[in-house]
Amino acid sequence: MDQHPLLLANESIHDSGIIEDVHQESECDTGNEEYGDESNLESNLRRRKGKIISCVENASRLIRRRVPCAGHLMTPRRLWLNKIPTQCDVVIEFPEDAPDDALRWLLNKIKTSPPEGLGLSAMVRAHDSTKRTAFYVTAPMNVLFKAAEEARLPKRLRTDLGGALKEFTKRESHCFAQTKDSEGANTLFTSQERQWLVLQVLQGLRAGVSDLKALQGRAQVEEGQSIVAAWQELGLITQVFPLHETSALQQLQSSWVRKFFAPQPLDDIAAYFGVKVALYFAWLGHYTCALCVPAVLGTILYAGLWGRGQTAQDIGHVIFSLFNVAWASLYLEAWRRYSVELAFRWGTLSTPPELLEPPRPLYKGPLEESPVTGRLEPRETPAWQR
Repeated sequence: MDQHPLLLANESIHDSGIIEDVHQESECDTGNEEYGDESNLESNLRRRKGKIISCVENASRLIRRRVPCAGHLMTPRRLWLNKIPTQCDVVIEFPEDAPDDALRWLLNKIKTSPPEGLGLSAMVRAHDSTKRTAFYVTAPMNVLFKAAEEARLPKRLRTDLGGALKEFTKRESHCFAQTKDSEGANTLFTSQERQWLVLQVLQGLRAGVSDLKALQGRAQVEEGQSIVAAWQELGLITQVFPLHETSALQQLQSSWVRKFFAPQPLDDIAAYFGVKVALYFAWLGHYTCALCVPAVLGTILYAGLWGRGQTAQDIGHVIFSLFNVAWASLYLEAWRRYSVELAFRWGTLSTPPELLEPPRPLYKGPLEESPVTGRLEPRETPAWQR
């Protein structure tokens, strides 16, 4: 039996409403499922993050338990760089297992006045981080005067006396020009000269007959051998090194490192690091400036020959090669003259004769006092024993 059209329309509307309700319910279920997935993901991330944090804490706790001294090794940079331990020039560092009686003997030798000892000032310090002992050594002025006179150290006279270089003598110490140290006080020797003189005094400590008896069973040293050099070779001394001066380094940093295009302060470099380091940087700056000439000429030739024929390029290459040969010869002559000028300025142009030089630190053999210089020198071997 056929239904009325209005009834059919009501039924279709009713069915469509049901369908829409079903769709809405399915969308709500989908949204709830997505919200549940997001909450589960966040909870999983939180759990994983907590596990990672706990693992890191456990690992750091184990590291602190296994390495209890790690905190001493990770000291801040500003503490170990800027902290000045004491007034000293050279540091002698000993290994952890160095015998105490040998260290006491060497300390007594360093501090005892000549001729039994060196007459230096030394302070003993123990480093907790490395478990090593170190001697902080410096020298009084009378020891520095004697060492400079024996080393024939060239020093500049006062300006009213001509300002020339002259070998230092203790009797004429008032005639030499004074310089400013890091604290602004007047001094005759720069930090580099003072450290070099202290090192020369330490290396001049040689083993005599009485020293061999005192060191019997502690350190194997031969007669006439430098004790510091021999102990370094045997491992009883780890290293011997100078200390930096923070104020002098800051001055060099402001006048040298930070001024890129300014001329290098070669005199300040030589006064702090020594003549060898200053000559190296002088050559580096001189060579860099000299390289500008072939660089500019090569750029001009490359730009002028661009797009030309092969014959023109070959002629340009030949000309540039001949120029490089002439430039290299001229540069070597220019550097020779400039290096001689610097050596004369810093007092290293004329070296003392070999006969006046002290014996090398690792020399093994008897020493005797020279009737000419009054210093200990290697005993001359007879001709039939050579």
